[in-house]
Amino acid sequence: MDYKNINDNEILNLINISDEYLYILYDKYKPLIDKICLFYYNQSNSVDLDDLSQEAFIAFYYAVCNYNVSKDDIKTSTSPVFILELVIPSAR
Repeated sequence: MDYKNINDNEILNLINISDEYLYILYDKYKPLIDKICLFYYNQSNSVDLDDLSQEAFIAFYYAVCNYNVSKDDIKTSTSPVFILELVIPSAR
C-alpha cells in the first residue's frame, strides 16, 4: 500500500492505534525534514548534521504526539515544520 497518497489526518488517526504509523508519516516528510536540517547545517559551523537530524526527529515526534485532529486547526503538513523551525535553530 502506498502511504504517500493517504491523507495525513488518516495516518494520525492510525498513529493513535499503533506507533508504527508514526514512521510512515515520518518517511513521508523525511525529504522536507532533511532539507530543513541541511539548511541549518549550512548556516552553522558548529552543528553536526546527525545531531540536527536527531533533534528534527524528536521535534517531529513531539508535534505528531501533541497534534489533536479534532481540536487543532493547524494543517498537519505545517505543524511539524513549525516545530522544527523552533527547535533546530536553538540547537545551533
